[in-house]
Amino acid sequence: MRNVFNGFAYLWKGFVYLVQHRKCWYLMVVPVLVNILLLILLVVTIVVLLSYWMGMALPEVWWATIISLLVVSSAAVLVLFLGIMLFASVGSVVAAPFYEALSSGVDIVVPKSDRPWWKEVAISFKSSLQKLGWFALIQILLLILLLIPFVVGAVTYTVFGFISAVIFLALEYLDLVFERRGVLFPDRLKWVRKNKWPVFGFGSAVFIGLAIPVVNLLVPPCAAIGSVLLYQDFEAKKQVRQSSEI
Repeated sequence: MRNVFNGFAYLWKGFVYLVQHRKCWYLMVVPVLVNILLLILLVVTIVVLLSYWMGMALPEVWWATIISLLVVSSAAVLVLFLGIMLFASVGSVVAAPFYEALSSGVDIVVPKSDRPWWKEVAISFKSSLQKLGWFALIQILLLILLLIPFVVGAVTYTVFGFISAVIFLALEYLDLVFERRGVLFPDRLKWVRKNKWPVFGFGSAVFIGLAIPVVNLLVPPCAAIGSVLLYQDFEAKKQVRQSSEI
């Protein structure tokens, strides 16, 4: 359990690092502003469309105006909270270059690769497809658990679904470290298996952070930094163990 809590703390360590290094703030501000802008556009679009549909469906009387205002307001609040969660995750695609810059700025050792850039892109693309395929296969296999009768199947599916989701989230940010080192996907999984409890703790922190509205806007940049700190610390511990065994 101690290793799980240690891994969980790396999201907070990423936040502390971000606060202490103001030169990194502009890399955080741009993705957050992009997510907020997309969120505002989504809320405004939903409100305008829903107001139009309610105006067409309801008669022009006072009680219809009240109903319309209640429905539109409720929809705006719902979209606001769901939208924050959506853009905190999907918006990471738009902000990927900024998170890569944050991650590489924290990385103490950034190895230089002799491979051409197109091969680096090919390796990254292949690893991403393998990761998505691995996650999709696990989700398909987990669906079988739902066939177990009574509540046992649903509970088992929820537990293992949560585990696979947090491991996937941890890999999403650890990939920034792995790709700079040219680590292939099978070797990434080996590293995760060797450090499964800290990785599980880190992924759980990211999962919980993304589920909290407003807070989840800060989670991706903190996770990008925290993943580097996690990797560096556990690789340093590994080298200490190896040197002590010699």
